[in-house]
Amino acid sequence: EKSNSSMINLGNLSWTAPAGGAEASGLKPLDAARGGGPPSVDLTVEEVCSWLESMDLGEYCETFRQNKIDGELLRDLQEEDLEQDFAMSNKYHRRRLLRKLRP
Repeated sequence: EKSNSSMINLGNLSWTAPAGGAEASGLKPLDAARGGGPPSVDLTVEEVCSWLESMDLGEYCETFRQNKIDGELLRDLQEEDLEQDFAMSNKYHRRRLLRKLRP
């Protein structure tokens, strides 16, 4: 019998959606990981950190945790915020993050 589940692989994280899709599970995959669209406003702080890690930006996770940046606040971040408040001095790191937020 063929399963209707689908696998989502996020590097060191993976998630298998049950038959019926992600909505049927009540869980929300990190659809914004590599190749996906912008992150959901419903992401928790820890899910935002997983998203950062999926882009090799995990070095900023502690600062995002300290500032309690969830999916809603993540969407509001500007380049100046990343540079000044999050000590993201590398402009290429800022660009990588902002391009995922606003494709």
